[in-house]
Parts: sequence; C-alpha cells; structure tokens
Amino acid sequence: VPRFREDLGAMAVFFTPEMPPDVTDRVSGVLYAMYGFGDASGTGFGSSIQSTAGLSYRIGVWRGDEGNETSNYQEFTNVIEALEEEGETGRLADCRVFFCTDNLTVESALYKGSSSSEKLHGLVVRLHCLQSKYAVLVTVSHVLGKQMIAEGTDGLLRGLLNEGVMAGESIMSFV
Repeated sequence: VPRFREDLGAMAVFFTPEMPPDVTDRVSGVLYAMYGFGDASGTGFGSSIQSTAGLSYRIGVWRGDEGNETSNYQEFTNVIEALEEEGETGRLADCRVFFCTDNLTVESALYKGSSSSEKLHGLVVRLHCLQSKYAVLVTVSHVLGKQMIAEGTDGLLRGLLNEGVMAGESIMSFV
C-alpha cells in the first residue's frame, strides 16, 4: 500500500489525545453560519471571512519554499490557515462554515477524505483536527475564478482592498 505510512501518521495524530475528541457530523446548535473565500497564487495568498464579528481578511506572501509549492498546496494551505486563525480567535464556536475556493483539487481531497499527495493528505488531516478541536463543521465548495474576482478575495493577492466585499458589498451576494 503506497500511502500506508501517511495513513498511520494520520491515525497517530487522531489518537494523540488522552480522551477521544467529539467528532461533529451534524451541528445541532448552530447559532450562525460563517462564509469565507480564499485564493492563492505563486507569490501570495488572501482570504476573506464574514462572521458575526464582521469581515476579517488576511493578505500575505509565502514564506521560503512555500512560494515554490504547487497551486493546489498553496490554495489548500490558505484555506486551512485562514480557518485556524478564525479558530484561535474563538469565532468558530457554534457555527457552520462554508468556505469557497476556486481550486477543485481542494474540494475533491476533502470530500474524498484523502489525497495521493503526501502534502495535501497532511492538510486533509489538519482540517479534520481543526473540526474536532473547535467542534465545527466545515464545507469547502468550489467556485469559478470569475466569482472569486468579483467577490474581491482574488484582488487581495495583489493588495487591492477596494473590490467586492472589501469595498463593502455583502458576501452573501457571492455565495
């Protein structure tokens, strides 16, 4: 089995806690839905997330070798890191997250539950850990690149803060 080592590594991560964590299959006490968009390219990344606290966004350039990674890895890493930041601030509590990306591989890996790429498989594991840690259910959905441009997250890659949701448009008009 070519991926046996990675699968054992994932199981070791999942079984690390002393007490088994609750795994959320269906959120019964959702107080609100959170919507987000994420995009990445060779040099940078951006994401925008609407929660009850308002619009939060992140803009950045890749560190070191991450700028040389595949677009699939960059897009997926951006999704995971944006959600991890939201979790660290406490904004993932009692919500259901719908996150949009223009990368079909990210959506496919999450619905399949794994990836033949060791790095992407590691990101799938990170998302499962994030969902368990914050008792949140995350749905990642593929959207067209044109929708990403109109929503404004595509412009964040270039530091543009005056398009789509960044200019005050409702994120719901792009979901």
